[in-house]
Amino acid sequence: MIIVMLTVLVSLIESAVAGEVYANGGFTEIVKGVAYSPHMPGEGCLEFGTANYAQDFEWMQDANINIIRTYDWVPEGILDNATQYNIKVIEGIWIPTGGNFSDASFKDSCKTHITEVLNRDRDKCCIIGWCLGNELHVDAVDRAGKEETERFLKELYEYTRSRDPNPNHFITHANWPPLDDLDMSFFDVVGFNVYSYWPAKVSYKGYSDYVRSLKAKYPDQPLLITEFGYSTSPIGEGNFGYGGNSEEMQATSLAERWNDLIAAGCAGGIVFEWNDEWWKNDCFSDDKNTHDSDNPEEWFGIIAVEGDLSNYSMRKKPAYYAVQKMFWSEKRNSARSTPGFGILIGVFGLIIVTYLMRKRGGDING
Repeated sequence: MIIVMLTVLVSLIESAVAGEVYANGGFTEIVKGVAYSPHMPGEGCLEFGTANYAQDFEWMQDANINIIRTYDWVPEGILDNATQYNIKVIEGIWIPTGGNFSDASFKDSCKTHITEVLNRDRDKCCIIGWCLGNELHVDAVDRAGKEETERFLKELYEYTRSRDPNPNHFITHANWPPLDDLDMSFFDVVGFNVYSYWPAKVSYKGYSDYVRSLKAKYPDQPLLITEFGYSTSPIGEGNFGYGGNSEEMQATSLAERWNDLIAAGCAGGIVFEWNDEWWKNDCFSDDKNTHDSDNPEEWFGIIAVEGDLSNYSMRKKPAYYAVQKMFWSEKRNSARSTPGFGILIGVFGLIIVTYLMRKRGGDING
């Protein structure tokens, strides 16, 4: 009888965590993620279609990546591949970073976009969360004021939650160190983009200590590092700074930052980014046709995009193999971190006690 009960308990736990990273309001696995913007040479920031999604997701699966993060809604073909390869998606919902956060019409336009994204994608099984915006402009926050900006973000959070009450979906915002005084506590998951070399408050304090200070500010909520990475642009600061790093330095530094954020108690992290993007930082010009050696933003990928506009190829940088190693080596007892695991254990214990008491009283035979 007890063996049967144990079998049932294990089955319940396995079914609760199978294929999930976030369930019932909590993470069941460490987030081992990558930012995914598969804009190939010749494509601007709003153009998709040339990338080989199936190859990308096969390589991600090989690296034990369990989540991708996007910056706005993406073609459904990407979501279909995520489902096929059992990789979850934090889908971005773009919020104009320099908008008027106190203006009613601006808020309405944001809500309209939230609605269209949720209406299309909230029932897709690959979706695990929504990221409402990325790195608001400091001057826009200054114009609106800290409290008004917080009210704006909270209003968007509540609007999104009212239209997607699914407890297996979380809502976050990708904040950044220049605005770390904003209160993010109303989000399900506190998200921060944190790079080791900027701004001075991070580089001076040190990456590990800075991330620990964020975690101390939000001790009771999951803290997710929504971006961390290094650029391998041929021209740049070098020395683990903004661009100018060798591919080997990129690989080494990613592993170090991963160790820092895990040791700080974060829910995980999202490597910035999957592939090099040639369009940055001009979405609508011919900049998308060339890979500029002096623009670090175009070289953050752990997958190199090499060649020219008419003949380019994809190559795994050493950073890909570093990510593969650190993501496969990072393990967590998923069952014990599953929301409700303690309840299951308690119920099982109650069943055992009841069983033994009834057996002692002669109500059970055998």
